[in-house]
Amino acid sequence: MAAIAPHDVSRLALIASAGLWLDQHPIPDFFAMLPFELPKFLFYDEEAGAKAMTAGVDLSDQKFLQAFLVRNARQLGAASKILFPIPERGLVSRLYRIKARTQIIWGDSDKLISPAYAQEFQRGIAGASLTLIPQAGHLVPFEKPAEVAAAIGRLA
Repeated sequence: MAAIAPHDVSRLALIASAGLWLDQHPIPDFFAMLPFELPKFLFYDEEAGAKAMTAGVDLSDQKFLQAFLVRNARQLGAASKILFPIPERGLVSRLYRIKARTQIIWGDSDKLISPAYAQEFQRGIAGASLTLIPQAGHLVPFEKPAEVAAAIGRLA
């Protein structure tokens, strides 16, 4: 939206954003992952992330996994067809249109969408600031909420 309507957006925070594709840093197929595979890609601290995501559910329970796969297919099936692989729909060539003060926020240990994408967003958006948050993965707002809030606050 900030590229399509640059005069309507004055401030922009991009947090571990998708929308670009770098062949040298492919994004894993999030939609095809099983629950026990997710923490590795979403969190810096995989163990804490797994505990937060599962609330004590045994992810090796075959009955749970079967129900998860059916529910996941129903809920995310259409989205996964549209959103994966991450489509390159020309955003990289429209980033220059963004006029908003932009803060790019990324976990420096993001294994789902590499921090290389943060640098690509920064290259494409004039004057964008980049905040790489140490010891944080893709769900950086969950792992480091104070640091994310402080980075967003710099836009004020």
